[in-house]
Amino acid sequence: MKIRKYIKSLTTLSLITIFLLSNTLFCFADSSKVLTLGENLNDKQKSKVLQYLGVSEDNIDIILVNNKDERKYLEGVATEEQIGHRTLSCAYIEPTEEGGVNVKIANLDWVTADMISSTLITSGVENANVIAVAPFTVSGTGALTGCFKAFEKATGKQLDEEKKEIATEELVITGDLGEKIGQEKATGVVNDIKKEVIKEKVSESEKINKVIDEVAAKYEVSLTPEQKTSLANMMLKVSNQNYDYSKIEDSLNKVTTNVNQVLNKVSTEFEKSGLWDSIKAFFSGLFSKDNKENNLGILNSTNDNALGDNAKVDSTENNIDNNETFLDKVKNIFK
Repeated sequence: MKIRKYIKSLTTLSLITIFLLSNTLFCFADSSKVLTLGENLNDKQKSKVLQYLGVSEDNIDIILVNNKDERKYLEGVATEEQIGHRTLSCAYIEPTEEGGVNVKIANLDWVTADMISSTLITSGVENANVIAVAPFTVSGTGALTGCFKAFEKATGKQLDEEKKEIATEELVITGDLGEKIGQEKATGVVNDIKKEVIKEKVSESEKINKVIDEVAAKYEVSLTPEQKTSLANMMLKVSNQNYDYSKIEDSLNKVTTNVNQVLNKVSTEFEKSGLWDSIKAFFSGLFSKDNKENNLGILNSTNDNALGDNAKVDSTENNIDNNETFLDKVKNIFK
């Protein structure tokens, strides 16, 4: 019995040491973090966002985003009602060297985390941890603009303007489609069509329409002629871009997996695993070159309680739990 307790204690200490070292390495690998704040937030609302993110104005690079910034990409794509006249969404970006596009959102109800992730990939973002948040519930149509500006500021590199325009169009098309067939199915349909178009380099209208029909059938949805036309026109633009599928494959597949988990109500591997599975997943996540999902940086440091009990939180990472510390997780493994 004493030997078992000793082994548990030693293993726990080892895990903590590895966790601290891995976090240190990840910090050195990442670029600077940038936060965009909606210009129309008052001081109290800004303070709530900062508290949620666990940062202060003194230790983070902040830029303001206004309605004019949003209109640059949304006008002609979104309705006037969707654009609005105030900018309230905020975006916190942490560019990374690897790990794909990981997204968490809070208080955005027209978009989902997977929707933001998929559209950021379209804009040219390959690796980043992203948080889109508002101090109270808003649609989130303008969140993508803040993400663009924050990513460009953090990396010092400009995203391709045409890709940003396509990404914004994709967000609006997906959101509109979500109102008809549900957010998850809409995200899955658009993401999977795009994945096939990029992977197979589909560039002819007839073949794109065939892909649309096949994916729609897979998700058991019936698209109107207008919806098909909008998707086909947008995917034709996607096909003309120079995406490197090998660099975005994992992120696109993650969106598909997340959507299917929700639609099929399948619990995550973390939730289903026992003692050995938990230990194995922890170590494989730290050391496997193919699994970068443990490098979630800012996504693991939010304080959901800062937004109140009714805050709507969504993430592309199903195993994030900000109310449970790492030590708690280690203790739970060895219960």
